[in-house]
Amino acid sequence: MIETKVTWRGSASLASVEAALREYGRAEIHLPPEYHHALWRGLGRGGRGSPELLDIAGGSELLQRVCGIDSLSELASLSALLGGAEFEVRVTSPSPVIDISVRSEQCGAASPS
Repeated sequence: MIETKVTWRGSASLASVEAALREYGRAEIHLPPEYHHALWRGLGRGGRGSPELLDIAGGSELLQRVCGIDSLSELASLSALLGGAEFEVRVTSPSPVIDISVRSEQCGAASPS
């Protein structure tokens, strides 16, 4: 059975993420806690002394920024899978999660036609 929640273990988890996107149009990628600092440095908008909390939403541009973070570059292949589909990426942390949802009323909308 395909799960939408995937624990990130590097490139070995990529097939599970892709399968969830194809089947359900959604994948929730749970990263190990040590990714929090890298996400905060790469995506955080707060200045010095601001809380290290992330809750950022975007589309393909946010996915590209996430892919620029060490050990997450494998996620770049999702751009090709999602093709021209409209999708939302939400990154939350300190319990790091990357949630990708295809904006469609049909499950599996990320599947190539």
